[in-house]
Amino acid sequence: SLCTFSWLSLAMMWLLSFFASIVSFGNYGVAIILLVLLVRLVLHPLTKKSQVSMMRMQKLSPQMQKLKEKYGDDKNALNREMMKLYKEQGASPLLGCLPLFLQMPIWIALFTGLNASVELRHAAFLPVWITDLSAPDALATLPWDLPWVGSTFNLLPILLAIAMFVQQKFTPQSAQAGAGSDQAQQTQKMMKYLFPGMLLVFFYQAPSGLTLYIMASTLAGVLDQYFVRKHIRQREAEESARQTTVPVPGKAARDKRPKKPKGPFWIKKG
Repeated sequence: SLCTFSWLSLAMMWLLSFFASIVSFGNYGVAIILLVLLVRLVLHPLTKKSQVSMMRMQKLSPQMQKLKEKYGDDKNALNREMMKLYKEQGASPLLGCLPLFLQMPIWIALFTGLNASVELRHAAFLPVWITDLSAPDALATLPWDLPWVGSTFNLLPILLAIAMFVQQKFTPQSAQAGAGSDQAQQTQKMMKYLFPGMLLVFFYQAPSGLTLYIMASTLAGVLDQYFVRKHIRQREAEESARQTTVPVPGKAARDKRPKKPKGPFWIKKG
């Protein structure tokens, strides 16, 4: 039961029923969006910490490049110095992926609940689109049957792939990728297109309620990242503005004093 997240699935279904009956007037699509907001609110402290860590790692690219040039032939020494640099700067590569990993059990639980819940069978979100949250949205019927696609055109998974691509564009680049080789940077650039494409394939035939949840969570994550990064930049700008240089009274050092102009008949003595 613990490994299959059945307890979490029951909790998700209870929350959806609560939101649908109390807040969203029986609309389970709105209840799913409210569930997204609740989960995002709970994970916001961790998401903020993750964004701070990733922005710090982004600023470590020049130092990472120097470490790579110095310990390029010794992988163990390079990893040791990288971990030491992360610890000194308060950054962690694992924090960037932790919010996503924490939501994966919720996705599995919601997928199980959508397939098993009787209340969500033929539960509609919009009058003409997403009329059954336990099935694909099926906006139109295709004249042919394709592998992995079927005979329906599902718009929601395409919107999910676009939302995931936008989120990756907003995600700061890690210091390792910025200081890495051209091949590593090219691989990361390719993953920005490959990962949304994989989601499109995996969720094309998934229940529209699950796809709606992940898409709404992704868009909420984009907004969360935007405001968190904006707040961090404002705080850094305020700290930079408070750091002013105050001149010390008295004579300056000899090498800092302005040189006196020399006349046409100047002769060096001694």
